[in-house]
Order: sequence, then C-alpha cells, then structure tokens
Amino acid sequence: PVRPRGVPRSAVIRVDLTTRSDFVLTGTALAVSLVPGSVVLEVDRPNSVLYVHALGVDSAERVERTRAHVLDYERRLLRAIGSR
Repeated sequence: PVRPRGVPRSAVIRVDLTTRSDFVLTGTALAVSLVPGSVVLEVDRPNSVLYVHALGVDSAERVERTRAHVLDYERRLLRAIGSR
C-alpha cells in the first residue's frame, strides 16, 4: 500500500539581486527554476527581487544556503555575459 511519509518543509525566500539588468534577472530566474525543488513565484523588476519557493528548507541555515545559491547563479551569469 502507498502511504504518505510526511510533507517536506518548504519556504518562500526573498532574494535581493545585485543586478538591474532585465536579461540577468530573467536568466537567474530561469536557472533557479531548473533546480529540482525550487521555483520562482514572483519577480519584482523595479527592485531586482526574486521570491523563490524551495523544498527541504527546515532551518534558517537552509534559507541562507538557498539564498546564496541563487546569488551564485546571478554572479556566474554576470561573469559569463560581462554585464551589470
């Protein structure tokens, strides 16, 4: 028989990006959405903010780790295209 094993913890995390570029903002959002267990729920373009829903977030440390991963995607994309 199939039985539920509990619901994984999740969180909606605000990530303030450093870029003002729509291209980098979009690329970062796409990269984050490709990661299993995460999806961008909302984009605040004027303020360069992504709201990310992530599974498996059960502590403040995991929130910060997820935020750091998103910022790492942004940094890599900036380095690859050389734009701010």
